[in-house]
Amino acid sequence: EEDAKIQYGILSGKIDSLCSLPFALNVAFVTTLVPNISKSMSKGNLEEVRKKAGQYILISILIAMPITAIMFLYPNEIMSLLFPNAQNGAMYLKISSISIIFMILAQTINGILQGIGKVSIPAIAFGIGMIIKFICNIILISNPKIGIYGAIIGNIMCNIIACMISIVVLHKSINLRINLKNTIVKPIIATLIMSVISLYLFNALKCIKIGYLEIIITFLASFIIYLLQILIFKIYPLEKIKKILK
Repeated sequence: EEDAKIQYGILSGKIDSLCSLPFALNVAFVTTLVPNISKSMSKGNLEEVRKKAGQYILISILIAMPITAIMFLYPNEIMSLLFPNAQNGAMYLKISSISIIFMILAQTINGILQGIGKVSIPAIAFGIGMIIKFICNIILISNPKIGIYGAIIGNIMCNIIACMISIVVLHKSINLRINLKNTIVKPIIATLIMSVISLYLFNALKCIKIGYLEIIITFLASFIIYLLQILIFKIYPLEKIKKILK
């Protein structure tokens, strides 16, 4: 019982808080999304709605992918940096990071759905996701070989299901067309390049032994490298980012 309480505390206290940070950062972005989509929808300009929706989804993917990669690659370092006196839970963070991209995507897509008047869909999608999560919890957590990881798997499945339902409804509602090369393939390549370079840099800094600075420098360098990849691959020009946020 004591071990169960400790594991639950780590998951609900540390891991959920860390994985919710990107979600919180995306809130400000989504608040600008809904009125912009509503404005285009009120004009009956579906082509403009599709264009804006594609842009918002791309930006969300560009936000989510590097954060997911960093949390997946450096869970031990993140836990030791933020919780130096209680570093347990690195593997929980590593696995939970998978859900971040689906959380952010679902948040953005739900904002688009609200903008086009489909206000009930996000709640329905999340409700179905919660049912799947509940089933996963019942089946997996009770298995001693899986334990608390069952709750993490349930969270991931909940976010995936909710995200997929929202995407399907959005596609049917506005006939959404996404450029897979620019929206999916290029961001994945940029994230992979960033990950490889950051790992090489981190291992090099570890040899110098500069303490916590090695992971802080690695994170800052990874952020810069990722931004450069966005520009190099012409995924999203800076002038377009400024324009969409106006």
